[in-house]
Parts: sequence; C-alpha cells; structure tokens
Amino acid sequence: MWDQQETRRVPLPDGTVLCTENGRFTIQKYITSGGFALLYQAQEEGQMYPVILKEYFPRQGYVRVGGAILPEEAAALPENDPERKKRIEKMQTLFDERANREIRVGQQSRQRTRLTVPVDRKLSVRSIQLPGKDPCTPPYSCILEMECLTERQGFWLKDLLEEAAQPCSPDHPFGNGRPGCGNSVPQFAKTVDLFCALLANLKRIHSDEDGSGCIHGDISAGNLFVDGSLSNGTILGVSLLDFGGGWDEETGPESEVFSTPGFRAPELQNGGTPTPASDVYAVGRLFYALLDPTAANNLRLERDLSFLERYVTLTASQARPSGLEGSLLAQVNALLTAAAKEAPEERITLEEMARQMDEWRRRLTPPVWSLAQNAGALNDGEVKGRDEDVKNLLNELENEKRNPHVLWGFAGMGKTKLALAAAHGWQQRHPLSRTYFVRFPGTLEALYTDTFAHAMPVERGGPDLIGDVQKLLCENLSELDLLVIDNFDRDEASSWAELTGASGSLEQQLYQQLCALPCRLLLTTRQNLEHAAGGRFFEINSLKEDVLLDILRDGSRGLPDSDDDTLRHILRLIERHTMTVTMVAALMQFTHIPAGQIAEDLSKGQTLRDNSLEMLIPSEKDGESRSGTVLQNLTTLFGLAKLTPPMRTLLHRAMFIGESGLSRELFLNACGLRPDDRDFHALVDLRYLNSTGSGKDEYLVPHTLIRKLCSLREPGSDGEGDAHFLDGLWEFQETPADRRSTADIYSAVLGKSDPDARLDTPQKKLWAYRAASLYFRLADFKKAAKWNNAMIIAEKAQPALHWTLPQLYENRALIFRDRKQPPEEFDAAIKAMECLNELGPLEQNPSAAASIYETLGRAYSDVGKLLLRGVSPEDRETLLELTSRADALAFGGDSAAWADRTEKRDYDDRQRACYEYAARLREERFTFHSSDTFRTYINLAYCAGVCAMRAKNEPERLRQEAARQLRWSRQALEISERSSTGAYSNMGLAYGALGDYAREKEAFETLLVRRRQNSEKGDSRLYELQALLYLIEACKHGGDNEEASKRCKEVQALAKQLGVEELFAHNLEEAGEGLL
Repeated sequence: MWDQQETRRVPLPDGTVLCTENGRFTIQKYITSGGFALLYQAQEEGQMYPVILKEYFPRQGYVRVGGAILPEEAAALPENDPERKKRIEKMQTLFDERANREIRVGQQSRQRTRLTVPVDRKLSVRSIQLPGKDPCTPPYSCILEMECLTERQGFWLKDLLEEAAQPCSPDHPFGNGRPGCGNSVPQFAKTVDLFCALLANLKRIHSDEDGSGCIHGDISAGNLFVDGSLSNGTILGVSLLDFGGGWDEETGPESEVFSTPGFRAPELQNGGTPTPASDVYAVGRLFYALLDPTAANNLRLERDLSFLERYVTLTASQARPSGLEGSLLAQVNALLTAAAKEAPEERITLEEMARQMDEWRRRLTPPVWSLAQNAGALNDGEVKGRDEDVKNLLNELENEKRNPHVLWGFAGMGKTKLALAAAHGWQQRHPLSRTYFVRFPGTLEALYTDTFAHAMPVERGGPDLIGDVQKLLCENLSELDLLVIDNFDRDEASSWAELTGASGSLEQQLYQQLCALPCRLLLTTRQNLEHAAGGRFFEINSLKEDVLLDILRDGSRGLPDSDDDTLRHILRLIERHTMTVTMVAALMQFTHIPAGQIAEDLSKGQTLRDNSLEMLIPSEKDGESRSGTVLQNLTTLFGLAKLTPPMRTLLHRAMFIGESGLSRELFLNACGLRPDDRDFHALVDLRYLNSTGSGKDEYLVPHTLIRKLCSLREPGSDGEGDAHFLDGLWEFQETPADRRSTADIYSAVLGKSDPDARLDTPQKKLWAYRAASLYFRLADFKKAAKWNNAMIIAEKAQPALHWTLPQLYENRALIFRDRKQPPEEFDAAIKAMECLNELGPLEQNPSAAASIYETLGRAYSDVGKLLLRGVSPEDRETLLELTSRADALAFGGDSAAWADRTEKRDYDDRQRACYEYAARLREERFTFHSSDTFRTYINLAYCAGVCAMRAKNEPERLRQEAARQLRWSRQALEISERSSTGAYSNMGLAYGALGDYAREKEAFETLLVRRRQNSEKGDSRLYELQALLYLIEACKHGGDNEEASKRCKEVQALAKQLGVEELFAHNLEEAGEGLL
C-alpha cells in the first residue's frame, strides 16, 4: 500500500572530531533527523556541558563524500571541474540563507515562548576527522550549535515512537496495548496530550499582536522535543526546533522555502509564501502519521514520508491500535480533512484545531474526581444465562444515545449483576471510555448534593452546589462514558409518570438534568415500567428453566432425593425467582439438606416464628402480590438454614449497613472478628451477605429482600451488643469511605430512633457527636452542623453540664473557621474553653484541654490576620473584648502581660503560647497507647514542628524542638503504621531541621507513597502534591538536583490535572512555599 523506498542519509559516526574557529567538538551520538538536517549530541573541548550540533544535509539531492555534504550533481564531477565549484557555491548560498533565517526567526520565537530551541551560533568548520581517519578540509560544511536537550529535560518524538512498541505498564506509561508489535503507535489519549501542547506553543509563535508573528514553516517529527518524562508518562510542553523554514516580516518574497516532504503544504510546493495555514497543514499530517501504524513506523525508521500527501483520513483498522474508534474516529477524520484542504483559506484555523484537541483531551483524561468504584471492575464474573440480555442491552446503549436507559424488574432477579456485566462489556467495546457505578440514595437531591458532590472538588457550602456539580459532570463525562445508577427507587411513593411529567418540582428538574448528561445513563429499578414512556426500557425476566436447573443441580450434587423432577418442582414453587434459586442451591450445598425436604417445606409455606427476624409488609413499588410469596419462601429457607445465634447476630449487625455499603474489613473489625471467621463466611456462602469488589476495596451491601426479611430493631434496646458494634466502627474507621459509611450509619440510627433529634440519652448524644465529627472531617459541614447544633441544644436543656459540650463548641469553631468567619470562630473557641473550665481543673481533661488550646490558638491567628486587614471601629472593639476574655481563660494570672498587645505579631505569639501549653499538657499527661493517643502524638509532633519553625534563628532551641517532633512521630508509628502520613510528614520536617538530609528524603519518599495510596481511596490529591513539594525541598537540601528536577515535572503534571497549574507557571519555589 505504501511506498517505503528508503532514502536514509548516513550520519557522522560517533567519535568524529570537528575542528572549527569556535572550538573543537567531538560527536558523542546521533540523535534524530528532519527533512533538511541531522542532529547530534557533541562535547566541546574544555566545556562542562554537551551541546547539540545541527548538520545541514537535505533528505533529497545531496550525498556525503567523506565527511562533507555535496550536491549529487557536484559529487559526480571531477574535483577541478568549474561546474562542480559552481554547484557547491550555490549550495553554500542556499545553506547560509537558511542558517541566517533560522537564527533570526528562532531568536524572535524565543521571545514569545520558552518552548523553542533556537540556534546559538553558526560554526566555521576547518576540518572533519572521522574515527580512524586523517582530518580533511571540506569545501563547505554548515554546522549550527544549539543548547543541549537531555533526558532530564524530556525526550524526542523518535523516543516516544520506540516506547509505543512496548506493552503499556507502570514502567512504560507511553506503551501501547499491542506488545511486541513493531508497528505500534502511541495511545490516542497520549497523542492528543502531545498535540495540545504543540498547538499551545505554536499559537504563541504565530501571535501577531505586535505585528511580528512568525511562521515555523517546517513542522515535522524531527523538529519536536517533548518537555516531559518517558518514565512517568508526563507531557508538559513541546519545544520547536529548526526555524530554517521559518518566515517573519524580514523574510523576502524571493526567499526559498524549506520544508520536509510529506509535511509540505501544497502552496509551498508551488513556490507560495508560508502562512499560519501552512503550519496547520503540517500539524495535521504529523497527527495522521502518529495515528497510522505504517506511517509511525516510517517515522521511527526515518524513512521517506512523501506518501503522506496522498492519504488524508484513517480507516477503522488503521485507527484501532491507538484505541481510536466510533464517533471519535469520525471527528478525527473530519479534522484531518479540514487541515489538509488544498486552498489555505479553506483549512481549519489553528485556534479551532486547538479547541477540538482540548475537547478530546478533556474527554480522554480521567477526571480528578471519582463518582464511585469503576463499574467494570465491580463485575465479579460471568452472569449465567444472561449472555443474550447483556448483548441486547449493549446494543441498546450503542444505538440509542438518548437517556435514560432503564433496566427494570422484580427485586432479586439480578438487575445489578446484569448492569455490571453490561458495564464490563461496554469497556471492552470502548477501551477509551470510563464506567461509573453509584447506588441511588433515595432522592435526586441527595444524589447531587451528597453522592456526586462528595466525589468532586466542589465547595460543599457553595450558593449553587447542584449547578457546580452539573457543570463538572458535563465537563468530565463524554458520550462514550457509562454512568450506572443502581436501585433507582425513590423514597417517595410517586410513580415514574410523575417524575417524567411537567410538575416543575425540584426532583423533576434534577431528573431532566441527569438525563441531559453527555454520557450514557443506565438506571436499574424495581418499579413496573411496562407501560412507561420517556426512555429506553429493558425488562429483566426470569432465567430459562434449563439455566436455573443447572444452578440447582450444582448445589444438590451428591444429595439424596434430588432428582430433576424434584428440582423442577422447587422451581415452580419459587416461581423461578433468581435470588431464591441461588439461595436454595447454596442451602443444599452448604447444609446438605435434600431437595425433597426443601420442596416439602416450601409447599407447606412453613415459617418459623421463634427467630428474631420478622417478615415485613412488601413495598408497593415491587408491584405484584408476588413479593409476599418471595418473602415467605425466603423466610422458609431461613428457618431451614437454622442459623446459629452468632450468625443471626452478625446478620442483624449487617442490617445497619446503608445503601452505599461498608468495607468488609471495617465490618469484621467492628464486630471483633478475624478475616477467616467461620460464621461470617457461612452467611456469605448462604447468600445472606453480598459483597462487591475485592481485597481492600471489598464492600458489603445487604440485598433489598434480605433487608425486608430483617426488621431493624432500635439500636441499644437489645443490650450492649449493638453499642459495641457502633463503638467498633468509630474505633476502626480510617479511610474517607470508612468515615462516610460510619457517619451515615450513626445518622440512620439516630434518624430511626430519634427523628426529632432530641438526643435524650447519653448514648444518642455520643452517636450525634461522632456523626458530627466524621462529617466535619469529610468537609460535609451541612450534616456536621445538623448534629453538632442538636448536641448543643440537648446539652443546654440538661441541668448539669455534660463532658461533650466543650467539644461541641470546639467543633462549631472549626466550622466557622472553614467558613472564614474569624469573630464567630473566636467566640465559639472561647465558649469551649469556658465550658471546659466549669467542668473542673484542666488537668482532669488533658485531651480536651490540649485540643481546645490548639483551636483557640488557630482562632488567635485568624483574628490577628483580620485586624491586620482592617475592620470597622465597632468590630475592632468587639474583637479586642473577645481577646481579653480569651487571654484571661488561656493564660490565667499571666494574662496581664498580654494587655494592650494588639499587633498581628502579638496574636501570633498568643497562638504559639497556646500550642506550647497544649504540647506540655499532652507531653506530661499521656503515657498509654490507643488510637486516641496516636492522634495525640501526631498533634504533639505538629506542635513541636510549629515551635521549631518559630525558632529557626535560635539553633539550640530549634534542635530541641526538632528532636521532640521526631520523638513523638516515632512513638505514633509504634502505635499504628497504617494511618502514618502525619508521622512521616513530621519526621521529614524534623530530619530537615536537624540537617539529616538523607533521612529527610527517605521520610518524604515514604510519605509520597502513603499519600498516593490514600488518593486511590478517595483522599484529595492536593495532599499528594504537598508530599511532592516536601520531597523536592529534601532533594535540594541533599544536593540531588537531578531528582529535584524530575519531581518538579511530576508537580507540574499533577497540578495540571488538579486545575492549579497557574500556581506553578512561573515560580515553582514560591508557589510551593505558599501551598505548603
């Protein structure tokens, strides 16, 4: 298909010595080539750093004779032939003109953007000495010197193409999915990243606001250097070289145009003048070359690419290796066609091309938030008997872009498994797509303000939270993405018709917004939608009898009285209900009850009333009277299973779990069980407990029908068991997902047992306090404030002061601090201290006292900043009165020393005094080991770190405080290695203060690993960015500038993903200090 005639030029061998009037240069290695020149890395004698030498050697019409470049016609003539001399002089004139233009245009472009590599000077070559040969004097040689570009700074496009032949992995982030294929191309998403950077740079070069815009004129593979890293997959920018084909206001109309065959615009082939449209043509051809495997292979091997002029668009088979497909392929071909128009004025503009590329990049780059676990990953294997259903559902999603797609059917028929199987199949069909899975929280308002908002970088207390969430969803979801919302059964008993009607309610408006998302939307519901309109509806029916019979056969294998007739009788009794079938099979497999006995009990409708689980009235949204039959059958099976008391207790504990699920590890820890507990695994085997995910990401989610089977009794009324379980959740929650699940459980318990939030028992007050604390840590201040305010109201209604009241006011201070309301923050912190004093001497409550002193210290600092900015006289008087109250509480008899001290530095001194007192209090009082002590040690280390920073001009005190910071960090690690980020952060700072830079770097490297692990579990990636900045400082302290440079690129790449790249655009150190 392709003309692959090889016209490779022979580069100068390594070790060649060039003697010039400017110095002596030794060729170290050949780098790459463009249409007009070869590039080498060379070392100048007497200089420390290498340089790049550029040798003019056009691809066509020239040959190498010895070390010199000659026109083909001249090389064929005798040395003394006048015609030979004339042709060499013509070559010299041509090369000199190009060199002068390249120097001039390159320097002008450098003033517009740093991402250019202009020529520093033209070398006057006296002799060329090939390895093992005598020096010879060339008739003419055009060698240009440029700044050297090394692996530390980035990589060449040729290197990227070599990398694309590797299988994609953490070691080869630019690799492709086709290992060992010599014709592989980079992944489409990486190619788009590359061209977004190239076009951004080219727009700066073209800019003519001051009337002096430049044209590059020779954009091709050999003229690009990527500012980034092959090892970690980052692309920060693209530098342009070789401005010999450039054009500026000084370039005369008679000047010859130089450009690379295959990338040369039609008007340049006919002697026309370059324009921005000429560069657009070349960019389009290069884009094509990186997407087509054959063209990319020719680029890699530096073969002739003139055939590119004959092929404009990609076929599906050509595009497939890059992952490009579907409507995206059509869009790419449209852009390639628009860029290759013969008439320059008809071509797509550079700005429009950049806009289209940026749109593709947003679609292909994973967002900085995660709606939930990846739906494809949640799929736990084949769904028996549903292959045809999966295929039909996928085809429905493929062919119909309008939302919603609704999978409906009776509870327990396998809707969730079918939806997850479809999501897995969707990802296989569309490798560039992303699939998301969330469980519906009961209302669309909660879906937006809780489920979605919790997973996104939005201000939870913002004036238009729903609008901000919708905007982020529209920006980050593409038409090939799939969003699965499971159990779309609303709390209200309203019908589907009411939701899709024209009432104008908030729920209806949000439903319309949801359906307007650019992705595919798949809902699962138990509602009967046989006659519904306003969507694409897919009913899930019972599996075929042969499939269900195979399931029962697998469970009854080896048991007596389990012939096919008996098994078919069971299927008729349970109406071929999928979930009941799997539970019958599990019952036979793990309890060895014969099928005959099960059939007999089911036919009698026998139920056991002596167990603690009650059958509930079926929900109307299940539709038919069938739900009562299913529940009765499940109750019969429950009686046959004869669960032991520990198993029934575990099942009751599982009913606390909300719709969002609970980590399996946290559930077992809260129940005080080992991972291999037999009772727990028996419940899983018998299908009473369901789980999704695997390993650390495995979550327990009780099925709706099992919830109906088990009535959730009021917690606490059965003795201490429930309270111990809820205490265990508090003790062992670690990740953000754990905190969310635990807080929701406390809220659900309180909402069921105390809907008016009276909190009339100490137990309820404790749960409310914990819910408020967890929501606060999750930055869900609306829910935190609800339970915190309820606690304060409840405490004030009591005749006696309760121990939680100081902490409630402290929480209120923290909420006001987040809202940036220093006066209210200060007032709440003072009330927390007043309540604590009323409870008795501070030494009796060392933990609370230390925490409140730290909160008061932060409030002092915030008030000092507010006074520095300036306030009204009335507000100033109020703040000074609050300061006097706070001084009296915090410093007692020493408060007089603080009178009339109202400058910003005075408030900073107050903050330091509060931290020092908190540190002393904790240091003197805490000697036991627990999770609370772990947090105390971390706070102590932090306090010591604050004191160390303030003592940077006092070497001895600095050393003492740093040593204290190190000691408390180590003790924290002795208690818990799992929640260790705070400890390693403090250890790194302490080692840095002590001058132990090797250990400082080691601590921050460990911190970075832990931060990345936490990011995968839902923590903000800003913490990861912070760890990188710490590590950069540690590398600089230890003199490892190369590692620091590498980490700086990681910072810039991550900042770009997080949308804070502006912070690091000019001064990394200054921005880093601000963020830290």
